Amino acid sequence: MIELNSQLYDVMNILIIGCKDLKCLHRYPTNKKMYESCDIVIEMFDNSFWEVYSKDSALINKLAKKFKSTELIDSDSIKY
Repeated sequence: MIELNSQLYDVMNILIIGCKDLKCLHRYPTNKKMYESCDIVIEMFDNSFWEVYSKDSALINKLAKKFKSTELIDSDSIKY
């Protein structure tokens, strides 16, 4: 994410999704459907912080250890 961020200029908000099934890579009608379908969702808000959702808790734990200012939220807290 740091490398990606250094390559982006004047981006205020960005949404990146990843799916093992390529058929799932498309624009979703709702955020709820996107979170249910995608393996990973990465979103940058206001060019100031990133929010990462993944079904893989090991990935989330690795990211939390790698980045200093992290806050883990319960998936029930996701705003659709």
